[in-house]
Amino acid sequence: MRTSYENIKDELFPLCQTLKVRNIPFVVPVEEFAFADTLFFDTHYHLNDRGIRIRTQKTIDILNKLLPSVQEK
Repeated sequence: MRTSYENIKDELFPLCQTLKVRNIPFVVPVEEFAFADTLFFDTHYHLNDRGIRIRTQKTIDILNKLLPSVQEK
């Protein structure tokens, strides 16, 4: 949830910096998957139908960029 992300982003920053310094890259920035609160069903990790479709498409798009030879035929 965007709200959950906003509440802990200050705690995430040092971790992100540590990984960056150690050359451990993120595939995408963490905030890319901080979805609007309206996309969640009943908890901060349980996406509703629309949220699932958005996350799935975003994941597919990212994988297609990273693995262009595995694109759908």
